[in-house]
Amino acid sequence: VSTQSTGNKNMLDDSFSKVGENRNSKIKLLFITLIFVVFVTVVTLLIVFSVSISEDSKVLSLSESECPSRPPIEPYVYQKQSPQLLRNATLWINGTKLLNASILFENGIILAVGYGIEIPEGTNITDLNGAHVTSGLVDMHSHFGVHGWPDTWASVDNNEATNPTLPQLRSIDGFDPHDSAKELILSGGVTTSQILPGSANVMGGEAFQVKMRGSSTESMRIINGPTALKMACGENPKRVYGNKDQTPESRMGIGWEFRQMFSKARELMSEQDAWCKTSQKSKYPSDISLNPLVSILRKQAILNIHCYK
Repeated sequence: VSTQSTGNKNMLDDSFSKVGENRNSKIKLLFITLIFVVFVTVVTLLIVFSVSISEDSKVLSLSESECPSRPPIEPYVYQKQSPQLLRNATLWINGTKLLNASILFENGIILAVGYGIEIPEGTNITDLNGAHVTSGLVDMHSHFGVHGWPDTWASVDNNEATNPTLPQLRSIDGFDPHDSAKELILSGGVTTSQILPGSANVMGGEAFQVKMRGSSTESMRIINGPTALKMACGENPKRVYGNKDQTPESRMGIGWEFRQMFSKARELMSEQDAWCKTSQKSKYPSDISLNPLVSILRKQAILNIHCYK
């Protein structure tokens, strides 16, 4: 009996020893896992914090002469073509008529105009037999691409008539480069157009300029074209918002909309000027809904405005 009891005791001791070892192994594994999770979390926070510091330092490094600007736009590249010569043209230049003149161009760029032009080897020559040639016309007020032709509900995107003052809108965001009116516009001699928002709103948004070329917005867009905003007075805003029993339904209401928005923009501009002078350790004051108006106050943008009766 004594021998059997001793054997049973040894077996129990072995069992408890194995249970203890398994428990210690699990605790070690849990501890190692916890350390790994903490390590990964700390490294991630350090990366995020360093990126945040980097971005803040970029903002704080801005000086008064280093205004934030748009990212560069890749220039439109014409397909490479052989030189082209149009000869025997009746050429009109700023009111001056040249008879039997010539125009030499290559890859979309005019190289020479007039008489006695040196013709490069491989030039394709077209005889116009006296046909009239003018510079391309510039249409300063166009809704091409934002109020498409033919006129259907799906093709009309030039007015966001839900708020009378939306200077932060951009006509480029509603632009359709496949508008069927392009060929009609070109047939009238227009080669460049400024695409404006409509006049339903007192402040309709930002315009942009296009060449009647290519088949995408970026290929048509004029690089570094002037910033221009569209605004309107008179009947259109009165009609649109008056029919909704909403301000403005009179010219007085339109005047108030102008004053309150430009007052807010002037406050923002003052905050920006103060930031530049004091170099405060904070982000540059900005408001996406007012920045376009600040551009007007700083004479960095052109204003196109309807004022009619």
